[in-house]
Amino acid sequence: MKQLALIFLMLMSSLPQPARAGEFHTEITVFERGDHPNMLREWIELAKQGEAVAQYNVGFLYDQGLGTKENNTLALRWFRRAAKQDYVPAVHALGILYATAEGVKRNDKRAVEYYRRAAEQEYADAQYMLAAMYAEGRGVEQDDREAARWYLKSSEQGHVEAMNNLGWVHANGRGVEQDYVEAARWYMAASEQGNPASQLNLGLLYLNGRGVEQDDDVGAMWIRMAAAHRNLQARKTMGYLYLDGRGVKADRVHAYMWLTLAARQGDEHAAATSRELATKLTEDEIARAHRIAAVWDSDEE
Repeated sequence: MKQLALIFLMLMSSLPQPARAGEFHTEITVFERGDHPNMLREWIELAKQGEAVAQYNVGFLYDQGLGTKENNTLALRWFRRAAKQDYVPAVHALGILYATAEGVKRNDKRAVEYYRRAAEQEYADAQYMLAAMYAEGRGVEQDDREAARWYLKSSEQGHVEAMNNLGWVHANGRGVEQDYVEAARWYMAASEQGNPASQLNLGLLYLNGRGVEQDDDVGAMWIRMAAAHRNLQARKTMGYLYLDGRGVKADRVHAYMWLTLAARQGDEHAAATSRELATKLTEDEIARAHRIAAVWDSDEE
């Protein structure tokens, strides 16, 4: 089917997984118990005594509005105190605040400074974010080579999103020589850790026989995994796979089901195709497709 081939070509040259602003990490395991007001009181006492970890955790609670009202100004103040002691998660957190304008005016150059400071101390999240800043040209001159270098450093520490983006870098020859084998290696590493974007990308490599031996069945398997995690492009692609019978048995009901799920997530092309397909299905087939969709889209998935 020509539509399927078009989607594969489009996705192979699509953008890598967007970089999130970043994540904060609390260092105190009791955080998971959820008694945030008491934790805040205890940590503030420790923070006032100069404990860097406590200062960071107080900042985290204020930033997230846990145990208190959200207060980005106080979060910034406590993160700065911890960062002055070179507590790396706090340094990274300041990068996030400057990149997202939380409690401060957005300043990409300052964000890069903090990301770099944490990245040079082998903080994987900061390495990933610094790579993204280079890739997007935010706060620094756009530089694909530097982006690839920092994605590699982060990936080598097991950062899953960095692995996916490093795979994309190799697949598209951005800052490195194009190498589908290397792309497949990094996509596989991230896919095995459950990253939906990598599962989709790896599946597309198998369908197209790039960097791996061509195998429709394996390709469909990985794309189905991504679709189960509500990846929009994976759901859309599964619809066309079922229409064409590639890696799966041709089945218009399942094709309609996957396209309908993609349409619900805002894909206009999937919506148009599902509407057209609905004219060729019986009412019972449409009803069955919606029942199957309810299972795939349940909270348990």
